[in-house]
Amino acid sequence: MLIDQGKTMPPVIETNVNLVVRHVEPVNALAWQQLYRQYGEFYQTPVDDDVLDRV
Repeated sequence: MLIDQGKTMPPVIETNVNLVVRHVEPVNALAWQQLYRQYGEFYQTPVDDDVLDRV
């Protein structure tokens, strides 16, 4: 639900969306590990290499 200037507005429903979900490939590992490290930093949670190997 959206709130605009104190007024509740109905949700926006998008009907023309193109979305592709695929399996994670080994070539994606570095990007996922970097993203996971950033989550750890944000939430002040240590992330070690053992955890990253399972991400």
